[in-house]
Amino acid sequence: MTKVGILGGSFNPVHTAHIKIALAMSRQLNTEKVLFIPCYASPFKDRSEYKVSDFHRIEMLKKALCNYPQFEIEDYEITKSETSFTIDTLKFLKKKYQSSQLILLMGADQSISFEKWKSWQEILQQVTLCIARRDGNEVLLSSVVEKYIITHNLQVEYLDYQELMISSKLIRDKIAKNDSVFGLVPETVEEYIISNNLYR
Repeated sequence: MTKVGILGGSFNPVHTAHIKIALAMSRQLNTEKVLFIPCYASPFKDRSEYKVSDFHRIEMLKKALCNYPQFEIEDYEITKSETSFTIDTLKFLKKKYQSSQLILLMGADQSISFEKWKSWQEILQQVTLCIARRDGNEVLLSSVVEKYIITHNLQVEYLDYQELMISSKLIRDKIAKNDSVFGLVPETVEEYIISNNLYR
């Protein structure tokens, strides 16, 4: 059975840490592809914070991923144009990739609050959870989630990678102050941001 990785986020903008963690997932878990899924509106964020259009976020992803044939953009949530709940996206992907094992990647910070996600139990039934373990640190899941995983004999994968202290907010703040973002985003993304005068 082929494996398909899932990496969701606002990608506002996509940065080098996104690429690095997707590469780690591809290598360590031997995925056939990794899907980058930009959200339309996160249940945990205000859409007004995005500052740029969905079009620009997609275009920056295209620039960033053009040299990685194993990475693809899935625009389901953008096209749907409503609050993005992971469970709805997974149901769509299960139909699209019926013969594949879906692996949902999340950071350690997300795993701690996973119990707050809509239909989290159903999510665990739909996919294999993969938690990024930053610099070998222990991953925390709530006792409720751990008990559910054990009770239902579910598989959880762990991804080890060296954390890069990069965030989309850091990049947006630097651009707003006219500071360099060299190395924080792929060069093609930096060029796109400059040529379209984004985040200023």
